[in-house]
Order: sequence, then C-alpha cells, then structure tokens
Amino acid sequence: MLFKKEKSSLHFSGKRVSGLGIATTVMGGIGWTIFAALSLYSAGKDGQAEGFIGMIGLLDAALAVTGAILSYRALQERDVYYVMPIIGMALNAILFIVYFSLYFMGLALG
Repeated sequence: MLFKKEKSSLHFSGKRVSGLGIATTVMGGIGWTIFAALSLYSAGKDGQAEGFIGMIGLLDAALAVTGAILSYRALQERDVYYVMPIIGMALNAILFIVYFSLYFMGLALG
C-alpha cells in the first residue's frame, strides 16, 4: 500500500502584500508613462517643446523621488512580501536617474 507524503507544515501565513509597495509600483508606472508621453511630445516638436513640458518633467522627477523614498519605507515593514517594494524602488530610482542625466546633458549642451 502506498502512503501519501504529507505536505510540509511550514507556512508563511503571517505575510501580506505591502500596500505601500503596491502604491510605489503604481507611482513608478505612472511616472514612466508621463516620461514616455513627454518624450514623444518633445520629439514631435523637434526638441523645442514649451516650458510647461519641463515643469511637468520636474514634477515627474519629484514623483520618482517620492516613490523611491516610500519604497524604502515599504522595505522596512515587517512580515510583508518584498517583491512590490523592490519593483517600485527600481522603477522610481531608474526614472530619477534618467531625469537627472537628462538635466545634466541639457546643461552641457546648452
């Protein structure tokens, strides 16, 4: 007679998905969408877009910094899954680095 092997009794029932991590991932997605829209608009104007496009870009960079800071806070929560905060941190930090690089490239070319 064959006996079924019992499943391991090790469960992580106390862990939950971090709400702050989900929020930062959504912030990163929104930030990248805004960046893509601004880039396409500026490319359509041959790089001569209006000043308000730059202001929107600065606000988007501030959103990326805020998202990175909140991701860091989400990573300090206990008993949560860390996948969403890590994704949010990556999206927001890379977006800020892109904006920072574009800013200094503009200073060098200007």
